[in-house]
Amino acid sequence: MQVEEMLKRYANGERDFSGANLSSANLEQANLTGINLKESNLSNANLSGACLLDADLSKSNLEGANLSYTSFHRANLRGANLMGAEMFDTTLSFVDFTQANLRNAKSFQVSPRSHDQGTVFENTIMPDGALETCYWV
Repeated sequence: MQVEEMLKRYANGERDFSGANLSSANLEQANLTGINLKESNLSNANLSGACLLDADLSKSNLEGANLSYTSFHRANLRGANLMGAEMFDTTLSFVDFTQANLRNAKSFQVSPRSHDQGTVFENTIMPDGALETCYWV
């Protein structure tokens, strides 16, 4: 799927883009509130500064994606592959990372504020390869 086509359909009210192939897409600063990108390929995509409020990215491939300054408030990243993703100053409040792979994620930091904001890590592979099994609700 071409980025322009997806953004046009999104602007017209469509939200379900599950299974989309958006590898290397430039979605910088895009407002994608409520989008369904479940099982989509977003590897090496640029989502820097994007708004993914209430987005479903479960089981999506975000390997090597630029997610810096992106807001994932109440996003579903269950089972997502974020291996090697750039996550500098990324907002992670009320995010579900259950069974997600964050191995080698760059600049990924879990702050106490994230814990207070309901972020869930269950059987999640953290950037250092450790398995995190805690809930912070």
